[in-house]
Amino acid sequence: MHRLSRNKALMWSHATHMVSILLACAVGFGGSEFAHAQKKEAVEQLKSDSRSPYFHRITLYDHDGVAISPDDMPAQPYSPAMTCGKCHPVDTIADGWHFGGLVFDTHKGGKGEPWILVRPQYGVALPVSERMFDVAYTLDDVGLSHWQFLKEFGRHLPGGGLAAPDRKTIDASDEFIRWDLSGVLEVDCMMCHSKSGAYDSAEVERQIARENVKYAATAALGLAVIRGDMKNVPDDFDPYAPPNPDFPEQRAPGVIYDKSKFDPDDRVIFDVTRNPPVENCYFCHTASVLSLRDSESEPNYPSDHRRPNSTGDVHLAAGMVCTDCHRNGIDHHITRGYAMEWAFLGGNMRAKYSCSGCHLGTNNSVGAIDQRLDVESFGHYGAPRPEHRGFPPLHFEILTCTACHSGSLPSQFPYEVQTSRAHKLGIASRKRSFETLPHVVEPLFARSASSPSIAPHRGFWPSFWSIDKPESDVRPAKLQAVERAFEAAGLGGGSGEEHRTSPLTDDQIKAVLAHLRCYVRDGFVHYLNGDGELVREKNESDFAGPHLWPLAHDVRPAAQSLGANGCEDCHSDTGAVFFGKIAAIGDPREYPITLMHQLPGNNVDPKLAKLWSAMFPYRDLGKWFTGLCLAVLVAIFLVYGLRGLDSITRRIR
Repeated sequence: MHRLSRNKALMWSHATHMVSILLACAVGFGGSEFAHAQKKEAVEQLKSDSRSPYFHRITLYDHDGVAISPDDMPAQPYSPAMTCGKCHPVDTIADGWHFGGLVFDTHKGGKGEPWILVRPQYGVALPVSERMFDVAYTLDDVGLSHWQFLKEFGRHLPGGGLAAPDRKTIDASDEFIRWDLSGVLEVDCMMCHSKSGAYDSAEVERQIARENVKYAATAALGLAVIRGDMKNVPDDFDPYAPPNPDFPEQRAPGVIYDKSKFDPDDRVIFDVTRNPPVENCYFCHTASVLSLRDSESEPNYPSDHRRPNSTGDVHLAAGMVCTDCHRNGIDHHITRGYAMEWAFLGGNMRAKYSCSGCHLGTNNSVGAIDQRLDVESFGHYGAPRPEHRGFPPLHFEILTCTACHSGSLPSQFPYEVQTSRAHKLGIASRKRSFETLPHVVEPLFARSASSPSIAPHRGFWPSFWSIDKPESDVRPAKLQAVERAFEAAGLGGGSGEEHRTSPLTDDQIKAVLAHLRCYVRDGFVHYLNGDGELVREKNESDFAGPHLWPLAHDVRPAAQSLGANGCEDCHSDTGAVFFGKIAAIGDPREYPITLMHQLPGNNVDPKLAKLWSAMFPYRDLGKWFTGLCLAVLVAIFLVYGLRGLDSITRRIR
C-alpha cells in the first residue's frame, strides 16, 4: 500500500479533522457550547470553596467536546482537557512545572534532573532538556523529534508540553501523520490526583508504545480497555472507511467502556484528592540506591534495593506528604524548596516552605519579605528549631541545608543510583539490572547552580560521538549520523546490543572513529592521531564533564546528619566530602577516578584541605593549648598591670 505525498497527506489530515468537527456538530451543540465555556473559563470557573473535597460525579467528554456514553458506536476515548476543563482552567494548569515548564525557558528556576537519552549499542548517554537553564542538549542537538521524544520518555510524562506540541509544530514535523492518527498526550490530572490508587501509570507507557496516545488516559484510569494498535495503521489510513479484510490488524483502536463505571445518567465518579498521595509522586520521583562500595576490593550489593543506611525520609516517617512542602496554586508552579528559590521566583510561600524557612523562620533565611505576613514564624508541622551548637557560621554561608541532611550518607565511594526517569522504574521489566545504564551516582558535593553554596547532587558523565575537532569544545553528533557511522564500520548495533552494560572496546571505538572525529566518555576525549592510533586525553570542557543536578531527599534525621559525630565526618584525610572517589563508569578499580574536590566549581585546594583536615584530630588539644596561652597572657597582663598600678600609686604619694 503506497504512502501519500506530504502535501496530499496533510490535506487529507485537515479534511478528516473537519469531518470530525462536523460530525460533532451533527450530534448536537454540546461541543460548541463547551468551546464557548472554555473561552470564558477565567470568569466562570466552578468553585466549592470548602475544605471538604468536592465529589466528582461528572460527564466524560471526548476530544471534540462531545459527551460520552458507554453505548456509543464507535466509542471514543475521553479527553482530560475537555472533561476537566469544564470546571478548571486547563490552559493555566498546562503551563505548570510538570507540563509546560518542561519547555524552553518559560520558567526560571533551579536545575533539575534531565531526561537521559541512552543508546548502549552506540555507547551514548546524553542529558536532554528544552529548559535552557538546565545546561543540557535540546532535542534538535541530539536529533530527536517531538514524536520520538514522546515515544522515548512519555512513560513518565503527565502530558502537555513536549508531549502535546501545537498544530504548527506538528505540521512542520516528519511524523505529522502519526500525530494526527495517534493524538497528543494531554495533561492528565488523574495521574497525580487519583486518590484510590486505581490509576495505572504503567498503562500509559504501554499505550504510547502501541501509538494509542490519546487513548492512554482512558486505559490508565481503568474506564475502558483498548483493542487494537494505531502503530499497525499505515499513514494513508482512513478512519471512516470500512475494515479491510485483507489487513484486519489495520483498524483504529476500539474503546470498550466498563459500563459498571457509569451511572444511569452516563456520569462517572472520579475519586479525586487535592493533595496527591506520596505513592503517586513516587512513580516519577523514585531513586533506588543499588550499591555501596565499602572498599576498592569489596563492592557490596544489597538485595533489597534500599539505602543501606537509611529508614526513609524523616518527613514522610512523621506522617507528612510531598505537597505539605511542595505547594502550588492553580497555576501548578510548584514550590520546589531549593536554596534561593524565593529570589528567582518570589513569594512568601516559597520562602516559608524551604528548609530554613520552616525550621528557622524566614527572617533568618531571606530577611523580612512582607511585614504584613507572619514572616518570622517557623515550626510548620511541629518542625524543630535546630541550634547547631559548635558550628562556625562559615558553614551556613557555603553549605546548603541538604549538604548535611539529605541523600545517602557519604562514603569513600558514592552510591550507584537508579531513578524513575533514567531507568524506567515503575515499568515492569525482566532486563533491568544493577548494570543497566546510565551510570548515575550520589552524593556528589558541588556548588549548586542556583546558589554559590555547596550541595549534594546526583550525576553522570555524558558519553557521545562528535564531528567536532577534539581540541575544541566538542558537541554531540546527531543520532542519525552515529547510526550511519556504526553501520559503515560494520557495527550495526543489532537487537542484542541495546541492553549492553559494558563500555565499548578500544577496537570498536577505533572502527567508528574512521567515520567520526572523536568520542567523549568519562571526561576523556578519544580520537585517532595521524598514524591511526587511538589517543585518549582528559577534556576539561563543560561538554565532557559531569552533568549534575541537586538532590534533596531522603532527608536524614539530625542524628544521621554530617557533623553529628564530630568535625571528622567531613574534615579528615579520607573524608568523602573532599576526597570521595568517583568512577565515571563502572568499577573504580578499573576506570579513571575523579576526586570529589575536582568536581566543577568546587575550587578546593587539596593540599590546603588535607592540611586543614590533619589539624582536626588535635582540635580539642588545640583548644586547651589556646586556652592555656590565653590564661598565661591574662596572668602576665594582670601581673604587669598591678605592678604598673602600684608604680603610679607610689608616684602620686
